[in-house]
Amino acid sequence: MPGDRPEKGYRSDYFWSTAIAVLTTIAVLVYPMIDETGPAESPWLREDNIIENAQAVMFLIGALGILIAGLRSEVIREGGAKWRYWGIAFWFLLLFVFAGEEISWGQRIIGWQTPDWPFFADNVQDQTNLHNHELLQQTKGTLIKRFMIIFGMVMPIAAVLPLFKGLMRYFAIPVLQLHYVSVFVGAYLVYANLVYSREEFGWGPIEYAETFFAFGLMMFGVHGAIIRDSIFGIDRDGDA
Repeated sequence: MPGDRPEKGYRSDYFWSTAIAVLTTIAVLVYPMIDETGPAESPWLREDNIIENAQAVMFLIGALGILIAGLRSEVIREGGAKWRYWGIAFWFLLLFVFAGEEISWGQRIIGWQTPDWPFFADNVQDQTNLHNHELLQQTKGTLIKRFMIIFGMVMPIAAVLPLFKGLMRYFAIPVLQLHYVSVFVGAYLVYANLVYSREEFGWGPIEYAETFFAFGLMMFGVHGAIIRDSIFGIDRDGDA
């Protein structure tokens, strides 16, 4: 079985999880020192600046990592069913879309004018993207928070349970490695305004939280590409 052949020299132990949790906590707490003048005076958090471009790069790296993880996967290959690749295809496309949306599909870099189409007429920032459309403005925040909770917290913790772990591997459902749960916890605390009030800090914390979000998804893909089948929990034990 794939689970009988975990990567040599690697084990998903408490050290890495603890180290990443500590670093995430520090990153959350240092925000006021970084942005003490407020988001309006912080060049690194302004629209179309280095942070948003970095987020796009992280999403793209994550997408490529997931693609490589799928091609290297013994869980999928030994399962013998091509439908098992659906999870890999879904995650690759999702992260690719996240990357494209972050830079308005190149508009922010190349600088073209937003097409004069009825659909884009309802874009609140007059940009070539989906996430700033009026239809998504009311639900975007809720969807992101639910995604953080389900994918970034509930699923990786549930995957410790034998029943869920077996289902995850049978259906080849990619699940976040346990190391990175704290990254999504940190993102959620900031994004949901549980740490910084929007009245005091404006929209700055949102970009800050989205950076956590992008970093967590990048590491999800990179870790999966390097450690064979870690997206299916193979690195969590040696006898699954």
